[in-house]
Amino acid sequence: MKTAGVLKGKVKVIGAFSPAGRAEKTALLLALGQQMARTKPSLFLSLEDFPGLRTLFRLENGPGSLCLSDIFFLLRQGAGNIPAALAAGAGSFGKLDILPPAAFAGELSDVTVREWERFFDLLREETAYEAVFVDIGTGAGRLRSLLIECDRVYVPMEEMPIGAARIEDFRRYLACEENRELSEILCPVRLPALTEEEHRHFPEQLEWSGIGRAAKELLAKDPVYGYEGVL
Repeated sequence: MKTAGVLKGKVKVIGAFSPAGRAEKTALLLALGQQMARTKPSLFLSLEDFPGLRTLFRLENGPGSLCLSDIFFLLRQGAGNIPAALAAGAGSFGKLDILPPAAFAGELSDVTVREWERFFDLLREETAYEAVFVDIGTGAGRLRSLLIECDRVYVPMEEMPIGAARIEDFRRYLACEENRELSEILCPVRLPALTEEEHRHFPEQLEWSGIGRAAKELLAKDPVYGYEGVL
């Protein structure tokens, strides 16, 4: 069993999770990935059931293209060149690679803890990526195992009563003895809502939005990235 706080290698795995279901976590990871990808090969993955990536980025599952479901099929069969399949299947947002998500809702729920470990080990050891951004949703299950794979997990805070109550439930989950070590990698963040103007130009103008500026600050200040200064 992997534990939090273990040095995982040169590849940074950056996650975002929201028990309140906030979409800003996705926008934050996209902004971080877009900016990081200028200097380091970077990949964006969504583990949400309905991530909207195919619509936002016109990702197609045409002949020869692969999605996250296909990658796990290859992993289970022990067949194929998975790093090449990842590269061939990815779309893009600037220089950020975006792998098309699982083909159907709930498809990731049967991925075992060991399979997730093998998947992330493969990303770290056999691909050219130096940063992987993981949008963690409830559809994948295995929450603890996914959180532990990350070097940092951003958790957007919530002011609305229902969202705040869900955050409190998540805090109780973390207070359980087996989950306390997760606090080492979790980072609560307060993110601005996108303005009406920012909504109209999403995702093309994401870097210049309030969330884009928040991403620049994290890249400059969070020690997990190992350097200082805005990209």
